[in-house]
Amino acid sequence: MTWIFRVLWLGCIVMLGYLSLTTNTAPADALRPDFLDQVNKAPGLSSPIPKDKLSHFFAFFVIGALTPPARIVGRGWFILSLIILLAYGYGLEYAQGAFTTRNYSLGDMAANALGAFSGLIVGTVFEWFRVTAVSMMRPRRQYQY
Repeated sequence: MTWIFRVLWLGCIVMLGYLSLTTNTAPADALRPDFLDQVNKAPGLSSPIPKDKLSHFFAFFVIGALTPPARIVGRGWFILSLIILLAYGYGLEYAQGAFTTRNYSLGDMAANALGAFSGLIVGTVFEWFRVTAVSMMRPRRQYQY
């Protein structure tokens, strides 16, 4: 079952890199949630956070939640995974500013960092519950005295 998370994680990393570095933003716009458009069109309701920042947050949230090393419960793996995801987000933002017509944005980097951190927390908690549930379902040995 863990290999499924690894394949999904790798696919998300590749897709995010491709969508971030292409100059045509149509594929990225097509992947954005439609419910945000409905919220912005509703009378009296509006989203205080721009859709671009929410897209960055959700993308890194999914990648953070699926990160394989963070799924091993441990503080060292969590911090290492967070540093790697932050470096990946920074690298994508830098590459956008340097190699494409898109702009480098500190707000996007903050959304990436918050999404990665939140996703890592959710992934780690999910893994802890999974490991705890599996260990509780194992039959206990009955010792005869």
